[in-house]
Amino acid sequence: DYVEQNFKNPAVVEYLVDQIVTAYVKDSGVDHLAEVAPVYSAKVTDPAKKAKFDELCAKWARIAVGQPSPSFKYLDINGKEVSLADLAGKYVYIDTWATWCGPCIQESPAFTALSEKYPDIEFLQISRDEQKEAWESYIAHKNSPLTQYNSVDMELAEGWQLFYIPRFILVDKEQKIIDAYAPRP
Repeated sequence: DYVEQNFKNPAVVEYLVDQIVTAYVKDSGVDHLAEVAPVYSAKVTDPAKKAKFDELCAKWARIAVGQPSPSFKYLDINGKEVSLADLAGKYVYIDTWATWCGPCIQESPAFTALSEKYPDIEFLQISRDEQKEAWESYIAHKNSPLTQYNSVDMELAEGWQLFYIPRFILVDKEQKIIDAYAPRP
């Protein structure tokens, strides 16, 4: 409404709607697409922009509520490869973080506290550190009761549209997505 009321040039309106709605989907996914898609369709006429937007929506639709969880692999501190599929039959709450991320470090005690409150849920802390030594050093001094993992697997980043951290993900017992943007602990 703001764009339409304050800008009369159709090219400017198209540009702004494309930018705003695309940014919204990139940040929030497609859970509210039904509300923004009609606006996008009405104001954006450029076929290239529409195709790019449709591609973005298709990526996000893969991690919408109820969709099968994208698979990915991660390593424990000993280098053993583990997969999310190994946890089928359990609810899984995932914390993606890194040692260099201040907000990630601030969330960690609350995540650990939740794991103690809900022992029937599998709590995964998966570091995105590319420098394994920094992660190992941090873990050695952390004293966390949770098993720590590391993954720079692109399937994790691309499959979950993981563009920033911390990011929390909730998966059900059937490996279906409950929330790809689960609340912070």
